[in-house]
Amino acid sequence: MQTSVANLRVFVPVICCSWCRGSGWSRSVCPSACWRLARLLQQPDLTGSHEGAPDGFLLAYGREVAHADLRRGSIVDLAPTVLYYLGVPVGRDMDGYARTDLFVPAYRRQHPVTFISTHEK
Repeated sequence: MQTSVANLRVFVPVICCSWCRGSGWSRSVCPSACWRLARLLQQPDLTGSHEGAPDGFLLAYGREVAHADLRRGSIVDLAPTVLYYLGVPVGRDMDGYARTDLFVPAYRRQHPVTFISTHEK
């Protein structure tokens, strides 16, 4: 019986909160019920924030990739960097920017960053 209760404590809040998010209920209604259920089952407060999570990483490989110790990037730089590498103009309305420092100088000279006002229609 103890194992069943332990499993219930882990899975019920996850299922409840996933169901609530998927159903389109407003933030003020459903998370309150999920929070109460999690408290009842002695679960820690889950805010949905990833602030305490470990840093992610980007692995880049190829002739055009610089072999260097680069400064820390941001997740919002990923899309503009991929667009740059694919030769697609980077939207000026994007939050991040193209990390050209990932590439060797010869590649950067041959492929300058191009811009477009937006990719939205």
